[in-house]
Amino acid sequence: TEHYQKCSVCNEVSPESRGNHQYIYDANDDDWYCEICDAGHDWDYCGNDRLVIDSATCRKIESHCSECGLKFVREGLFDEYHAYADGNCTYCGKEDPDYKEPDPEPEKPEESESPEESEESTEPSDSEELEALNDFGEEENIP
Repeated sequence: TEHYQKCSVCNEVSPESRGNHQYIYDANDDDWYCEICDAGHDWDYCGNDRLVIDSATCRKIESHCSECGLKFVREGLFDEYHAYADGNCTYCGKEDPDYKEPDPEPEKPEESESPEESEESTEPSDSEELEALNDFGEEENIP
């Protein structure tokens, strides 16, 4: 938003006073004030209830005013915006107070051979049957 000084008698705008607001955040007033003219965004213009957060981390909040479109960047430490992963904040490294170490995976027992594979077959093979017949002599035909 542009700011300028206007004469209270003739309403003429002083050209050298024209410029854009350069807002800084004042935590005591919870408002954004222009460093040049001291105008407050909340009190003098749109109101801070129209600020929309675009992105937020524990280190920085970026927002814009839905009324005038101005963008605001506030740096600091904002505990409500920590992003914890694996026990620490991904932005600042702070420990997650609710983090619990995962349980280690139990060791799997070694797989043993199935009973079918490990036991030797008790059924004679065809070649074993032939050998047994040859040991007894010729095959007899029984009626």
